[in-house]
Amino acid sequence: VGNHSLDNERGEKVWKEALDLPGNELYYSWTVGRSLFVVLDTQEINRKYRIDGAQLEWLRRALDPKRYDHQFVFLHVPLYLNRDAMHYGESLDRYPEQRDALQKLFEEKKVTMVFMGHEHKYEKRNVNGVWHVISGGGGQRLYGDTFCHFVLVTVDGPRIKVKVIDKEGVLKDEFAVYPPAS
Repeated sequence: VGNHSLDNERGEKVWKEALDLPGNELYYSWTVGRSLFVVLDTQEINRKYRIDGAQLEWLRRALDPKRYDHQFVFLHVPLYLNRDAMHYGESLDRYPEQRDALQKLFEEKKVTMVFMGHEHKYEKRNVNGVWHVISGGGGQRLYGDTFCHFVLVTVDGPRIKVKVIDKEGVLKDEFAVYPPAS
């Protein structure tokens, strides 16, 4: 769920009624093989731009590097933005203490990749072994020199291949992610 989808209790009610969400919650997970996929809610009423409290505790229990070879986390707003970013201060960077606790959990639980939107651009960075991918070029007005795109992720055993493809089908970026050494 994003900032334009949900900003009050009425919006949350409509969202939950319109979609068949696991447990009718706005944060949830599922598995495919030995990969875990986690969706977090950065727009939680009275907790906007924070992942803490009950949601953080739920996440702590859901992530399990012994059980899953790959763990992918999806959330709307980024953890880290450059100071010149359009949404700087309107993302998880607004609450650095909670953001840093979340990143620390990602590191401890060996999260493979974190996917985010909010910023209308493509960006990737590795933060202490955890890949962060901003993929906000799916249709809204774009910022700077970015492009409309999608991200294709292929899990190939221990290796993950990531391709960023523009609306014309042109490969704009690609990289591989290998599991951390044990």
